[in-house]
Amino acid sequence: MLGDRRFEPSRFAGRFPAWMLLACLPLALLTPGAHLKALETDPDSSWPFSSSEHCVAYHTVKGMFLFFDAEVLGKNCQLEAELSMDAAEDRFRLALTIPVGQFNSQNNHRDEDIAEILGGGSKLPLLFLSDWAPRQWARNLMDGRTEAISGVLVIANKEHPVTFHLRVPNRGPSHLIQAWMSTTFSALDVAVPTVGPGGLIAAPRQRLDLMAQLLLSRLKGVEQLIASP
Repeated sequence: MLGDRRFEPSRFAGRFPAWMLLACLPLALLTPGAHLKALETDPDSSWPFSSSEHCVAYHTVKGMFLFFDAEVLGKNCQLEAELSMDAAEDRFRLALTIPVGQFNSQNNHRDEDIAEILGGGSKLPLLFLSDWAPRQWARNLMDGRTEAISGVLVIANKEHPVTFHLRVPNRGPSHLIQAWMSTTFSALDVAVPTVGPGGLIAAPRQRLDLMAQLLLSRLKGVEQLIASP
């Protein structure tokens, strides 16, 4: 797990016998981060959300016991999403507010660490604010095109330029927007601690994927965007 905890040999002595470590060796021969590579070329093959979820997620890989990689997926469905319109310029921008304490990776200790790593001691929310985009850009999405939108991701009061790929895979009443990007912890100035001396127990890899799925029915201000000018 991710966490800045002191390594205590007594906690692990006898729990990982030699035969168990040897059994893990074949996993080291597998290509690490297969999920991450698939997201770049075929998002559908590794998409973590059902069609009814309004959520964001992070996905990364951590090295375990120096022998193999384990995937980590943390989801957060407590976000707020809002569109702002500039009628004079016929353009819009998207804003997301994401509470850092609501990520669920099936590991409570890791989720507590992530909340502090991303939000600092005050647990500040993550913020994404896109650049202004023309209304025609939204029409392209509705027509089934994949577009890119740039903006800033604010982590603990620090702004980081990012660019997401976006698409609208569902039509009709169940419209939703899917967004994804690949980056690194270093690019976002996020320091994830290792566990154990020299990362023996767990060491994070640099690769990081960020994903979001927004239901139009829960997107504030969407009526202004889809309305005819």
